[in-house]
Amino acid sequence: MKRIFLIILTVFILSGSVFASDSGIIYVRATGDDNNSGLSETEPKKTLRSALLLSVRARINRIMVLGTLDYNSEGMGRDSIFRAGDIPGLNRDTEILITGKPGASNNERAVLSAKGSGRAVMTVINASVRLENIEISGGETSSRSTSGIGIYVLEGASITLGAGAVVCDNAYWGMLVTENIKCVIDGGEVRNNQASGITISYDGVVLLRNGVITENSASSTGGGVWVLDGGSLTMTGGTITANNAVLGGGGVSVSRRGTFNQTGGTISRNNAPRFPDIWRQ
Repeated sequence: MKRIFLIILTVFILSGSVFASDSGIIYVRATGDDNNSGLSETEPKKTLRSALLLSVRARINRIMVLGTLDYNSEGMGRDSIFRAGDIPGLNRDTEILITGKPGASNNERAVLSAKGSGRAVMTVINASVRLENIEISGGETSSRSTSGIGIYVLEGASITLGAGAVVCDNAYWGMLVTENIKCVIDGGEVRNNQASGITISYDGVVLLRNGVITENSASSTGGGVWVLDGGSLTMTGGTITANNAVLGGGGVSVSRRGTFNQTGGTISRNNAPRFPDIWRQ
């Protein structure tokens, strides 16, 4: 009996040690090392790309970002600093959560930044990503073009802005949703982007359930959301407010072949010379 007890105790200790080292979270910090295990805060990966590679290999679908990651830590991408989708094995069938630490201190607050790079911040291609407790900011370029986007989502991808996810302070669109993809805003915020908060086109679909689109601006139409031909916006909740457009549709602008359905939520106090809240062209 004693021998059986010792065997059971040994198995328990060994299995406990396995679970202690595998928390189900991959950690990333700019001061980390891609040779680290990534499975604890004291052994973080350095780059988001390395964390995504490990996510596929180890089947761990939660990545926690500690502090700010930028082009100095991640490396200079072709069109964006952070890319999800060109990694073998990463696809839209399995959702990856990229999150910051809830209640993090200022030096650990999660930020993905393209500031100083002249690039977009993040591109999501043929993958499923959920963002929580993280800021996506600093997309910039010397001339306003797609390189200043916060998040560029295309080619069958899906993305969800969950609680605490903020897309802000980008020099061009906050988000571009296009090419048969789906974006859900469920507690996130899109704020202070300079060429529409969200632009939807070519079979892109956005569902606003809960969240805020505010203080974005556009030099033509669609300060908050610009629905182009083939794009679709469905609003069941949330708020679109205090956005600005030079011509019309400060809150939402919908082109003739775009689709907009609202069953809930609030669109108010937006600014434009014509149709300040909603402009159906």
